[in-house]
Amino acid sequence: YELLNEPVAPEHEQWNQLVAKVHKALRQLEPQRTLVIGSNMWQGHETMKYLKVPEGDKNIVLSFHFYNP
Repeated sequence: YELLNEPVAPEHEQWNQLVAKVHKALRQLEPQRTLVIGSNMWQGHETMKYLKVPEGDKNIVLSFHFYNP
């Protein structure tokens, strides 16, 4: 699953809180499912530094978008 494509939250921490909440809920239902998580503000590579990736989960793929040549 991808949690959300190109999320846009007013604050990075709001997105991180939602990631944590959804991650916890999905792991209770499907602990082995691969999750795709991107950063706030359209999954831009420059905002990856603000993303709080759930710790200890080896089934997470990080995603970013880069539109410049």
